[in-house]
Amino acid sequence: MKISHSILALLLLLAKPTIACDPDLDSTYFWFDLGNVLVETRNGFDKLDYMPGALEYVKEIKARGGKVGLITNIPETWGEPGNRESKVAKLDEVLKQGWIGQQPFDITLFDFVLVPLYTAEAKPKPVLFEKALTQAGLENCTPFFQCEDLREVDASLSAGMNAHLVEYDEQSRPKFFPLD
Repeated sequence: MKISHSILALLLLLAKPTIACDPDLDSTYFWFDLGNVLVETRNGFDKLDYMPGALEYVKEIKARGGKVGLITNIPETWGEPGNRESKVAKLDEVLKQGWIGQQPFDITLFDFVLVPLYTAEAKPKPVLFEKALTQAGLENCTPFFQCEDLREVDASLSAGMNAHLVEYDEQSRPKFFPLD
C-alpha cells in the first residue's frame, strides 16, 4: 500500500519513535543522509560546511556509545566501478576540496559509510537501507535514519528502520531526533 507524502509527513509528526535500546546508546546505530542534514550542500560543493549543530550532535552520539554512519548518494562515476572503498575515498576527496568550514570534515568520525555502487542502488531505493540493517545486526535495536527527504524516510521505514524527518528551525538549524 502506497502512502502519500503528506499523510506520511503527518504520521511522522504524530509518531514519536523512542530509543528502545540502552540509554547510553551502546547498541544504537544512527544513520544520516549527508547533504543538508550533516553538511550544507545547497550552495554547491565548493562551499561546504557542517550544518549548525550537526558535528556536535554526531559527537554526542559517539560519546554516549552510539554508532554513526552515512547513507549518501554519489554519482556513479565517482571511484572505480563496483568498488565501495574507492567511491568513499572520492566522496572524502570532494568534501575536503570544497570544505570552507572551520572544523574540518573527518570521514573517520563515521563508523560506516554506505554509498551506491551503481545508480540503480541510489536512495530512495531500498538497497542501502537493507545494507545498513545488515551492518547493524539483528541483536541490536532498530537503527535510526535521519534525512530531509520524505521519499527516503518512506524507503527507510519500509526497509525496517526507524526514521526521523529532519526539519529546520528559523536559523536553518536541523532539528535532529532527541537523544533523551
